[in-house]
Amino acid sequence: MNGQPDWPTPETASLWQTFVGGLAVSSTAKWTIQKWSANVTWHGEPAPEGTSVRLFFDHSQRNMRVLSHDLDPLGFLPYRWEAEPVGVALGEVAESQSSIAIIYIGPSDFFSSE
Repeated sequence: MNGQPDWPTPETASLWQTFVGGLAVSSTAKWTIQKWSANVTWHGEPAPEGTSVRLFFDHSQRNMRVLSHDLDPLGFLPYRWEAEPVGVALGEVAESQSSIAIIYIGPSDFFSSE
C-alpha cells in the first residue's frame, strides 16, 4: 500500500487516493460545538416546530439535505458549500417553520465563508 502508486489496482488507484485524501483532517483543527439558525426550503409541508432533523451533504447539489430521523427527505438548506463539512450537524425546526436551529460539532468549516 505505502509507496505503491497503483494500489489496490491500476484502475482503482486514483479513486482510492481521492478517498484517503478526503479523510485527512488537519491535526490542528479544533472541534467545537457551534450553533446557528438557517433558512430551510421544504419539499412539501414544513415539519412541525420542534422536530429533530438530520443534515447530510449532497455532493451533486453542493448543499445540505434536511432529513427525518428515518432518513426521509424533508427539504434542504438553500446555501452552497464548496466542500463537505467534516463534523456532525443536527437540527431542530424553529417556531416559524421557515428555519431550523443547527448544532454542529466540528471544526470551523460548516458556515466558514459566512
